Amino acid sequence: MDISFLLPSNTKDRDPKDFVLKSIEAINNLKCLDRFEYEICVFSQDKIEGDNVRWLEEETFADGCATSYNELAKFAKGKYFIQSGDDYYFDENLSTAIDLLESDIYKDRQLKLLVLGTDNGLGSFMPRGYPKYAVCRYPIIARETIMQHMNGHMFHPSFKNHYADNWLGYWVTTCFDETIVEVWNTVIHIGPPTSYNTHNDHDFGVFRQLVEKRHQGYTGYV
Repeated sequence: MDISFLLPSNTKDRDPKDFVLKSIEAINNLKCLDRFEYEICVFSQDKIEGDNVRWLEEETFADGCATSYNELAKFAKGKYFIQSGDDYYFDENLSTAIDLLESDIYKDRQLKLLVLGTDNGLGSFMPRGYPKYAVCRYPIIARETIMQHMNGHMFHPSFKNHYADNWLGYWVTTCFDETIVEVWNTVIHIGPPTSYNTHNDHDFGVFRQLVEKRHQGYTGYV
């Protein structure tokens, strides 16, 4: 398996026909994927079926997408994991990101990781008072990187919805002498503003604690 799309969906709040099923259809319509073997791994409470779909039941309410992505990372079979969402879509240049990870540029890198830009004009958000770092929004990560360097987690399990990508970027920036590449010839197309923000205070507190721990000398991701 070349690629695993990790696609969580809160099907109790979001009607599958308006969200996750549309995202699945959009992925399957990408002609650039014809040369890859791929799967669409869906984590949800309601059963989701479709072409190339493997469904993982959300038996206990995850209370946040970070947990969902970590569960999917354990479930997925692909060489590369692509963070996906039920309210955004990829374009036909997506395959160039995989080609870059397969190129000589990444041959000797410890971390096989890059991130995608978006078409909504929003840049990376960094809270004030912290050293500059690269936020890893919408990452594509090799399985070997997650297993060897990230303790088997796509995102730190203490987060719920936000700041998990901040911590990933902060950890990479301060622990590895490797540039974080954000690919701009392929972008994510964001749908309606449906992001969950109920846990922002909790997530910022987690980020603050992890940064403090990092500056006390701890180098682990989790």
